[in-house]
Amino acid sequence: MRKRCLTLVGILVGLAAGAQAALICDLDATVPGSVVTNASGVATDWVDQSGNANNAGDLTRVGDPLFPSASLSVSGLSGVDFTTGNAGYRLFSSAEQDSFLDFTGAASAKSGFAVFAAVKVDSVNAPVVRDPVFGNHGNATILNNFILKYEGGQVRAVMAGQTFSKSGGTPVAAGNTLIIAFNYNKATGAFELWDSNNMSSLNTNAVANGNFSSTQTMWLGRTDNGGQFINGAIGEFLVYDEFLDASAFSNKYTELTDKWAVAAGINTPTGVSAVGSASSAVLDWADDGTGFLDFYTVYRSTISGTNNYVAQTNLSASAYIDTDVTNGTPYFYAVTATDTNGFETTYSDEVSATPIELSPDVVVSFPVTDPVLRNLITVTLDYTVDGAGVVTLDASTSNGGAAPKAVVDAWDGIVGSVSDSAMYNTSFTLTGIAKTNDVATISLSTWADNPGPGLGVKTPLIKDAGAEKIEWTLTSADDVVVNFKSVEYTNRVANGDSNLTFLDEDSREEYVLPNSSSGGSIDLIGEGFSLSVGDTFVVTTDDFKDDGITPRASSAGASLFGFVFEAVPSPPPPGITVTFPNSIPVASGDLNKVDVLTFDFTVDGSGNVTIDASTTAAEATTIAAVDAWDGPAGSVSYTGAYSTAFSMTFSALGNTNTTSNLGVSLSDGGLGVFGKNAWRIDRASSTNMESIAIGLSMAAGGTVDFQNVGWVNRANSTVDMLLSTPSVTQTNNLATSAGTMNLTGVSLLDGQAISFSNPDAGDENDGYTLASFSFDILEPIALVYSDWATGFGLINGPDGDDDNDGLSNLYEFGVGGNPVNGTVAPANMPVSTVVDAGGSSNVIEYVYTRLEPVPSGLTYYLNVSTAGLLFPNWTDGGYTVEGEANAATGFKTVTNQIPVDANTEKFIKLIVEQQ
Repeated sequence: MRKRCLTLVGILVGLAAGAQAALICDLDATVPGSVVTNASGVATDWVDQSGNANNAGDLTRVGDPLFPSASLSVSGLSGVDFTTGNAGYRLFSSAEQDSFLDFTGAASAKSGFAVFAAVKVDSVNAPVVRDPVFGNHGNATILNNFILKYEGGQVRAVMAGQTFSKSGGTPVAAGNTLIIAFNYNKATGAFELWDSNNMSSLNTNAVANGNFSSTQTMWLGRTDNGGQFINGAIGEFLVYDEFLDASAFSNKYTELTDKWAVAAGINTPTGVSAVGSASSAVLDWADDGTGFLDFYTVYRSTISGTNNYVAQTNLSASAYIDTDVTNGTPYFYAVTATDTNGFETTYSDEVSATPIELSPDVVVSFPVTDPVLRNLITVTLDYTVDGAGVVTLDASTSNGGAAPKAVVDAWDGIVGSVSDSAMYNTSFTLTGIAKTNDVATISLSTWADNPGPGLGVKTPLIKDAGAEKIEWTLTSADDVVVNFKSVEYTNRVANGDSNLTFLDEDSREEYVLPNSSSGGSIDLIGEGFSLSVGDTFVVTTDDFKDDGITPRASSAGASLFGFVFEAVPSPPPPGITVTFPNSIPVASGDLNKVDVLTFDFTVDGSGNVTIDASTTAAEATTIAAVDAWDGPAGSVSYTGAYSTAFSMTFSALGNTNTTSNLGVSLSDGGLGVFGKNAWRIDRASSTNMESIAIGLSMAAGGTVDFQNVGWVNRANSTVDMLLSTPSVTQTNNLATSAGTMNLTGVSLLDGQAISFSNPDAGDENDGYTLASFSFDILEPIALVYSDWATGFGLINGPDGDDDNDGLSNLYEFGVGGNPVNGTVAPANMPVSTVVDAGGSSNVIEYVYTRLEPVPSGLTYYLNVSTAGLLFPNWTDGGYTVEGEANAATGFKTVTNQIPVDANTEKFIKLIVEQQ
């Protein structure tokens, strides 16, 4: 891989600064008219642009160098082609070489020399051919010689009979555009050999100054040995008769590299940035829009200016996240771009980043170093969450002064992270304002010296026995909830009396600050301080001590130094969604019959619901399809249903009102009936119709409140859905082939069922399949006496007895009786039995039925008498309630025990009263 650097200041360690260098030969094929050709395209002469008339061709040439070259450089430029007939130019005679190579004679006053060549390599010859770009004597062991070549794919320099090779790295290969640069310092003997393939230098060797001039001619494109030549083109060649300082040397080879070896339009990456993040460094840079880009490479080091470690290559995107890092270690980065010809640009500007250990929460603090009281007025904390969950704070103040702005700007930066990916690429804001006595909005203030760092009201303190407070209000365009975990305080005052009190929409807690320290942390985990968008978190003090009588000292309080919170998405609204997608791959035999289907719902301790679907079908493929419906399904509102289970059983009726099979549609999914020609809930061919019934079993109580129902595979524009429950009947036209409809007001209780059918006449195959439905479980709704009485058409009031069965209307309401049938149903009446309690003791176990939930104002209790029925001494006492149990839907049984012995009579009656 080729690479280069824009500047290499000081890279020639120990080299003396060069004198004003003279350019003695400048052959540039891009200068119009500088290459003279004959009618055959042979370059008979190449005119020196330095003004020294060191033209190629003035002496003699060998072979036929051609112009323009058949192959172009990476940048699309032509050179002089040396590919035929061992072509080359005799460039400097022996005497002319002496002027810049004989430091014992004609060049003794010179500081050194430098050579640059831009070569388009068409092929790398066999090693015996040497591939010399510029040289005199072909024998590398002769003392008086100098050669630059890329023999065997390695860039080499030969001086005074010694060969110096750039081994390792990226070898020269066919198709490369190669820049070779050589710079010799006579004073020290040190030299630098640089090439664009590796963008690096060989600079650790030295050759004592001497005579490097030869009695043989100095050639371009070959040596005096006719068997040594190159197969390629030379586009530009320069010779300086002085040593170049490091800056001049690197500037020149960079210039040549940009000109010859950079693809037309490809650029060194710009706009590179690096940010330390959670155990990573996040890099970004501007896209390359040239159309020549193949890939980017990111280089990294822990020392500035030495980006020699490839962190990542073959990157197609103009961004990279480096995770192979150690937190707290600064890393330095540079980026290169490689074009489709394999050329790699110079390094970009260097950037640095230090990975950090991030908290899984958001940690915000309010340090202050400003020794002057600063009135911030209001403070806005803007939080941005990036695509990796890293949270950055941008704090601002409504006070436009430079000093207050400097205070809050110091709080900016990365402040933590979020764990839920749903929070990635979101933002939210906490806005803080100060109040006194709930009405006057005043200034949030800081003052590092009096009493110390922190945030307060008018001063850095929150005090005045509940009068002062700071309110933080959450705003966001995203769905976010902030759960406070702790509050940090400092500058506690008034020993034994200081406190901080926190409030939000539904919580209030007071914390007395210990005397052991002037600052600390208050743990709020589990205290319920949670903000949704629009909510406010209040930091204040309490006006009274724990006895609720003694006032707090007005000076008691502290400064707010920071807080810790987690940011999470708002929980989805409660609701359970049941769907019936199709996963059965074939339609043959009974593969799509699911027979009777059961959904078992499990509710965990937080109200989250999981479905376990099962079928009575025996076919393995069908079982697998039903099992695919298992998994999380939502949550419920009713806390009484937490940590319980319930079930729904699905069954089908065919068109003769007989049990049929449920089936799954093989097109778009959905639940239908196996009864006619289609797996749908089809129309009736007689007065009967196909239907799916869903029965509810929910011992924990509660009300299933339906939210919507969905359908698919509607086969005719006039199809209707008939929905029936014990209390609701609805007919809805299905206007589209698939859709959902709202089921507000449709509910079920334990033991009840909902059915979906198709009441239309006509083509019996025109129907629909049930795609989904959703519902929530709500707290049971207590029965109201007036509604109950109206439903039965009662004439008399609660104390009346419309059916003359001896039980009041209110009593029958309370125990689930029928007030108009004229009979007393045993199932609704209390039951008593004598139970041996051990020894000579017995108890009467008395069990009655009550409404669940109990209607407002309705009470149940027992009266016990030991004086008979003629002159009873009824009293509400002498019994204990042992427990309750679920009964029929909307009822519970209550078990009571009354002690009794063999010689005692006890009379017991149930009282039902309405307050």
